[in-house]
Amino acid sequence: MEAVGDQFAFMEATVDRLGGDVAEHFSDLGRPGEGLRALMRAAYLGRFDRVMAWSLDRFGWAHVDLVATLTTLRDTGARVTMAGTDEDVDGAYVAYSISLAAADSDVARRVRAARRRRGEAR
Repeated sequence: MEAVGDQFAFMEATVDRLGGDVAEHFSDLGRPGEGLRALMRAAYLGRFDRVMAWSLDRFGWAHVDLVATLTTLRDTGARVTMAGTDEDVDGAYVAYSISLAAADSDVARRVRAARRRRGEAR
């Protein structure tokens, strides 16, 4: 089930089963990163209380990006749920990920250096 329309339909069915309503869809089709940026802006504005993603890598391919995104979403009060489950990606995962990222600070430094070379802010 890789077509985005199929993914949205499956997630909507999961939200319906959980008794919720879909507030908005975000997608990176056509413009990589645009959907995640829009989602993060909406989270800061408090437009929803739960985020559902098809897979965890939608929040960042690099470990440091994934940790930063999940931590930010947690800090805005939004709970993160993976499609097809009733379970939140909780603080324990974020804490575990942060400890892994700290243990691998050399990778984090290389990611930051690569971003600076590409002109990215973070």
